[in-house]
Amino acid sequence: MKNLLFAIFLLSGVLAKATAYTTNGANSWTGATAPPAGWQSGMAITVSHSITDMTAYTAQLLDGTSTITIESGGYWKVAGILFNDGTSTIRVKSGGVLFINGSFSMDRSTIIVDAGGQLRMNGSDAFYTGGSLTMNGTMTVSGNFSSQIAIAGTGVINYGAGSPDWSGGGSFAAGTTTLPIELIGFSAIKKENNNVLLNWTTASETNSDYYSILRSDNAQTFESIATLQAAGNSTHIIHYNYVDQSPVNGRNYYQLLETDRDGRTQKSEVVAVDIRESLDFLTQLYPNPVIDQVALIFNSSKGGVYKFNISNINGLSIYSALIPAMIGENKFSISMEEYAGGLYFITLIAPDFTQSSLQIAKK
Repeated sequence: MKNLLFAIFLLSGVLAKATAYTTNGANSWTGATAPPAGWQSGMAITVSHSITDMTAYTAQLLDGTSTITIESGGYWKVAGILFNDGTSTIRVKSGGVLFINGSFSMDRSTIIVDAGGQLRMNGSDAFYTGGSLTMNGTMTVSGNFSSQIAIAGTGVINYGAGSPDWSGGGSFAAGTTTLPIELIGFSAIKKENNNVLLNWTTASETNSDYYSILRSDNAQTFESIATLQAAGNSTHIIHYNYVDQSPVNGRNYYQLLETDRDGRTQKSEVVAVDIRESLDFLTQLYPNPVIDQVALIFNSSKGGVYKFNISNINGLSIYSALIPAMIGENKFSISMEEYAGGLYFITLIAPDFTQSSLQIAKK
């Protein structure tokens, strides 16, 4: 009997243990294991980085071991959350953002938003009797919102176009405000020449002054790259756009900051686009076609030792050598006099192993 009770005790301990999911970089999870979608229980999720690639993900946390913690600098965008247990907890710490781009439902659960933390909801959201919400930061509601609970805290709730419903006995003593703009879309699209087209649309604007376009290469620290005049007051749809002609090489994160004439501000969600442009590349082979000597002209971002490789039309390497390079434009000549007539590829390999190739014809 003692052995049976001991086995049951051990089993209950195993079942109660939450599965941990922790970020280790932008859109990256430790062990490459992201929280699974669908009906899940026993999850302990910690977000310390920007997670923007799970927009179709719906977190549904159902038992007392489930937690979501958004650390300072963390930004997590999910499609929706169903949070349904008396001891499950969401906490958004100062500098953290939880963006629910869909419906949110809380019943008998606990949510804590610290001062400086943000909870953004863009769907139909409901807080039912038995839940607990402490709002010392900022909650932004863009859809319909209803609450049957008294929300504690000294923060602020911002409303967009949605209608708040406190008829079920809910309240928030700290007060609420109406957002100066109703933003219904913000996107970043890679265009030709590695430009980035930014589009955003408002359904209404009240006392809006100007928009600042913020950009970051790490989703943590943003800087303003442009400012556009806002409409001021509007009750119809307005489309805006801006082209970033000098994005950074790699992933670019963008955020829209609206400032109204009273000095209040409102931020959009963060969107991202990849610009993968190597600064080390072959620019020209001359002459082409070639009879004997061919000049390789290439750019080098940092200087160093580069490798070039000549391969035939079937991809078989037939010659390679190392080339010293200086920062900027470089020129190097090789002889192809002994090669048979036909098509060849010359490939430049930079010190960071990025490659660029051009085709050349041998007469």
